[in-house]
Amino acid sequence: LRIDSAQGDTYGGISLGEWKVIAVPGITPAAGPFDVAAPSLGGHVAWESPQLPVEGMALRWLDEAPEFDTMYLEPGDIVSWAVGFRDDRAAQITRLEWVDPVPSTPKQRFEAIQVDVSRTSAAGPWIPLGTWTLTRAADGSVAPFVLPEPTWARFLRFTGQGPRKEPGRWDPPSTL
Repeated sequence: LRIDSAQGDTYGGISLGEWKVIAVPGITPAAGPFDVAAPSLGGHVAWESPQLPVEGMALRWLDEAPEFDTMYLEPGDIVSWAVGFRDDRAAQITRLEWVDPVPSTPKQRFEAIQVDVSRTSAAGPWIPLGTWTLTRAADGSVAPFVLPEPTWARFLRFTGQGPRKEPGRWDPPSTL
């Protein structure tokens, strides 16, 4: 901030009467929705439980690269992770999208995910947004989780049930 002039005698102090932010000519904000969780825009995974065996694995769930990851889970394991935005800022969200990895094994996929929002920190408190039933179309695409109205969030928590009977590999999203 550079003060170019002062009104009246300042007596050694400065009072700010008006302040403007000027952008570089030609830059315009995005007109429509965009992926606030994209790592290139500062999206990140704040934590995951259980802790994953490969560092950075959960961050790959946010990019658009079709990487294939699996995790080993015991029967009854609950998987949970929190996604934050650039510098833990708040963002207004309208919908969530899930892309299964390719290849993906139907028996190793989450069937539903509980989605919660925190407006304060990655530790909560958490406000339930609902259960996202991960319905797959014939082409493998997953129906998005559309919020009834735009919702402010600093963090989103995703919680899913792992295998019910036998231990094994489990497919997280390729892109969230």
